[in-house]
Amino acid sequence: MPFATAAGRRLAYEWLGEAGAGKPTLLFLHEGLGSIQQWRDFPEKVAAATGCRALVYDRYGYGQSDVLAEPRRTVRFMH
Repeated sequence: MPFATAAGRRLAYEWLGEAGAGKPTLLFLHEGLGSIQQWRDFPEKVAAATGCRALVYDRYGYGQSDVLAEPRRTVRFMH
């Protein structure tokens, strides 16, 4: 699985399918505690059925992506 690096952290991702002429790219976002592996072959089947290219990725701290070292929000986020 390939990795992109941003802010010194690795982000796991995978491209699926072939880009059809004039077709959009489908972006699959896993649920809160999920990862690419939980999608199984669903994104690949959707990409094939629609003729679109698809991108799946593991959010930071999930699957094979690195954990963020700093908190994403301050203590005052909800205030």
